[in-house]
Amino acid sequence: MGQFRTRRMVESALFIAMTAVLYIIKIFQLPYGGAVTLVSMLPLLILSYRYGVKWGMFSGFVCGILLMLVDAAGGIFKGASLGATLGTVALDYLAAFAVLGLSGLFRGKTKRPATDLVLGAVAAGLIRYVVHVISGFIFFGSYAEWFFSQDGFTLGSQILGRYTGALLSAIYSAVYNATFMAPEIILTAIAAGILGAALKDRLTADVRK
Repeated sequence: MGQFRTRRMVESALFIAMTAVLYIIKIFQLPYGGAVTLVSMLPLLILSYRYGVKWGMFSGFVCGILLMLVDAAGGIFKGASLGATLGTVALDYLAAFAVLGLSGLFRGKTKRPATDLVLGAVAAGLIRYVVHVISGFIFFGSYAEWFFSQDGFTLGSQILGRYTGALLSAIYSAVYNATFMAPEIILTAIAAGILGAALKDRLTADVRK
């Protein structure tokens, strides 16, 4: 048991560090938070697949703290109110990365590890997206009118003419967060399928041995 715990800790530390490195590599960066990264969710999904949901969620929570510190050093919270900062930390970092551990629920659901990993990536990614939408609605919904009134945003003007108040804020958060989470989920699912097929035996190996 001691050997198992040591292996799990070392492997988790390496995968969390890998997540941080991939998170820093931005394929596309949104101006007000959120980015498409180099499949930074994948290492956490693998951890959950190998060690279970509870450990996966714990690892995601720890990773969320690390990524929050990375972004804080880059000034992402500059000018934000205390309430928005605390809410963003709780939802967009701690909760958003902890829920990635739920991907482990799909282990063994099919006869193919790659398929299980892909299903877990999509499901966990969608749950993370919902968390970001809730955060955006609560703390940044006031940006909705500005966002949809940008020059050349034809659909935005139609949305402004039809929706107001809380519903407009909800639509804004859903659209804004989808701009980076949709490609993030797709890229991660593709990478998960490729990696799952290539490392089939290692993914399914008994980690307690």
